[in-house]
Order: sequence, then C-alpha cells, then structure tokens
Amino acid sequence: MSTIPPARKSGRSWALLLVLCGTIFLEGSDVAMLAVAIPTIRTDLGLTTGTATWVMSGYVLGYAGFTGFLVLFLEAATCQRHRPPAETIAVAQRAADAPC
Repeated sequence: MSTIPPARKSGRSWALLLVLCGTIFLEGSDVAMLAVAIPTIRTDLGLTTGTATWVMSGYVLGYAGFTGFLVLFLEAATCQRHRPPAETIAVAQRAADAPC
C-alpha cells in the first residue's frame, strides 16, 4: 500500500487564508460593537426590544449576504480566468459599509 504525500500549500493559499481569517474577525467585532450599541439605538429611536433585535438581525444578514455575494462574484471571475482589479473589490466593500 502506498502513501500519498501531503500537498504543499503555496504562498497565495496562505495569504488567502489570512485574509479570510481577518475578514471573519472584523465581521465578529462589527457584530460585537453593534451588540453594545443596540440599547442606545433602541432608546434613541424609541424601539421595543423585539424590534431592536430585528434591526440587529437585518443588519447582520445584510452584511453576511453581501459578503457571500462578493465571494461568489470573485469565484465566478476566477473561473472565467478574469481577476477583477483590487479597486473594484475595495469600492464594493465601501459601498456595502456606506449605510452604516
């Protein structure tokens, strides 16, 4: 029986992993900041606790949905052998954060 040697990861794979880990950390800290701010938002807008929970859930789902869309866009571009410029990605991320 032969053993298959483990595949070596390229530097690009490690860089991608680092970027994805950073993104997950930033999204988690964003949600944590929102959790701290939600009582003040609730009081200022005169919302009930249930409504404030829906506001927070909508924000998180919208943010996650955009992130998923961006990942699918990049995957489709990679499959077509066309990499979008970094400026396009940065503008899309800024547009997603603009309402915040």
